[in-house]
Amino acid sequence: MPKIEQSKLRKEDKLVLRDPKNNEVLNVIFPNGIQVGLDALNFNYGIRLPNLSSSPAKTENVLFALDGDIYFNGILVAPSAGSNLTVKDEGTNLTTTCASIDFVGPGVGAATVGNNVTVTITALDDSENQVLAVQVFG
Repeated sequence: MPKIEQSKLRKEDKLVLRDPKNNEVLNVIFPNGIQVGLDALNFNYGIRLPNLSSSPAKTENVLFALDGDIYFNGILVAPSAGSNLTVKDEGTNLTTTCASIDFVGPGVGAATVGNNVTVTITALDDSENQVLAVQVFG
């Protein structure tokens, strides 16, 4: 396989890698940041973005991965699953890998202060708190 100088490679839009036996496309590489993977004739590996350790100098109209999160135009659009979220009950950690939280029921409220969410359950009046006693005979 011939070698390509890095300076020339950076000027290319894409590089197509083919199987020398049957000329099948194995991979399409975009030397300036995106890699599209192919398996046989099916596109099933998605698009891989290099995971950067700092934001690019220019972020306008740029899609990039930074520390596992996806950004577009410098704005977070897809945080990594469970990213930096700890769910607590009365101060006790329940999970650090939460995908979503749903607050339901009468008297349940949620509020945010900065990046923290506090859920408060207010007491209901006596008519809403009544429990019917049922005795079952067998």
